[in-house]
This record gives sequence, C-alpha cells and structure tokens, in this order.
Amino acid sequence: MFENEMAMAMSLLNKDISYDTNYFRECVLICRYLISIGKTDNEIYNTMLEKTYNVYENLSDDYKNAEISNIIKVAKAKGILKEIKTINFTKKELDEIHSIGNINTEKLMFIMMCAYKISEDNSFVFQVKDILKEAKISYNNKYYNSLMYRIVGVKKYFYHIVRKNKMKYMPSKEIIEMYDPKDVVLSINNYKNIVYYYLEYIGNGKYIHCESCSCIDLKTSNSKKLCCDCAKDRTKQNKHIYYKNHKLEK
Repeated sequence: MFENEMAMAMSLLNKDISYDTNYFRECVLICRYLISIGKTDNEIYNTMLEKTYNVYENLSDDYKNAEISNIIKVAKAKGILKEIKTINFTKKELDEIHSIGNINTEKLMFIMMCAYKISEDNSFVFQVKDILKEAKISYNNKYYNSLMYRIVGVKKYFYHIVRKNKMKYMPSKEIIEMYDPKDVVLSINNYKNIVYYYLEYIGNGKYIHCESCSCIDLKTSNSKKLCCDCAKDRTKQNKHIYYKNHKLEK
C-alpha cells in the first residue's frame, strides 16, 4: 500500500541482482531510479551490465544486449521514480490517536492518517486487505468494520464517499486542523513497516532501524541490525560469494 520505490531502488543499487521471481521488476526499478537522477542511456546500460553480471555470465553478448535494452525500454515506459514524501506527525495528532484506547483501532487510524498525508488531494481509496496488512492485523472483514466504525461512525475522524463502487475516505476538518509544523515529533521517510513507527512512539514493543535500508523492524534479538528482507538478501549474497570462491579454488 505504501511501497517506497525510491528507497527500494537505492538499496538494490548496493547489492548484486540474482535471478529469481523479482529479478525483472528489480532491474526495472533500478533503471527508473537511474533515469530519475539524470543518468544517460549509456551510463544506465553499463550499470545494468554490471548489476546483472552474475545472471548473464554464461550467455552471449547479443542476448545480454537484447535483455538489458528491453529492461530500459520498460523502465522508460513506466516513468521516473518520484521523491519520497516525508510524513510528519505532531504530538497532538499522535496523542489523539492514542486516546482511542484500542490498539488495533489506533493502528488503523494511524495508517489512514499516513495515507491522507501522502495523498496529494487529501482523499484516498484503499482495499480492506491492504490497510489491515499495513496495520499488521489479520484479515477479517467483520472485525475491520467494527474497527472502522469507531473512526468513521463514533469519533468521526474521517468520512467516506462511495464513488464507482469504491470507498473514498476524506479526513474531517478537526483532523486537518490538528497539524502544526512547529509541533512535529515524528517524521517518516521510509514507508516499510510503517505502523511500527507509531508503536515505537507509544512504547509498544522494541524496534530497530535497519542499517542497510533504514526501515523500521521488530527487535527480535540484541544482535539484530538488519530488517528481515535485508537479512535474507545478505545471507543469499554471502552464499553466492562462498560458492563463487569455492568454484575458483577448484
């Protein structure tokens, strides 16, 4: 729901691309990032050749050229990556969310306010599964309705309009007026695991900030320094280096 493509592309630039189910998507993402920072076609081609060396190592030059050219073509069609919008929360906003008194409703409210702050027209449409996933709540439509009733029906923080069978949510005037730039206590620049920022703020659980991609994640041990995704990538990369060196020794 809040995919941080810019941060993802920047983290991908710092590691080797491996051939898996996300391979083509990751390559296109890197190209879009390179286009957005003004790199020339030749510079993009050379970067992609370097990043995909392990994938095309045993293939012909013609195949490499065709594949990389296709990736660049798709990237150009999708367009440049937009800069990540910083989400700012004031103490008043966070205290108001915390005053709801039900942790799952609070998480839902926080996610809705994040969506409102990201949205350019101050309104947004989302699917139930998406918002529950962002709030780290198991999918249950009936439970979702009861949580949403407290925000939309009882507290009236948000109101909704049905448009073309989609629910469009708009913040109430009271919510909009709560924001004061002088009172900002929480700034978010990485949308991954976004609800953890709120839980960290209210002291619900212990969290780490990944030293690789800077996203927030649950602290499961004192030695944990990487988020789950970066830890998997690091393990995969270490295995690749080991096998590559082992192969050279033989």
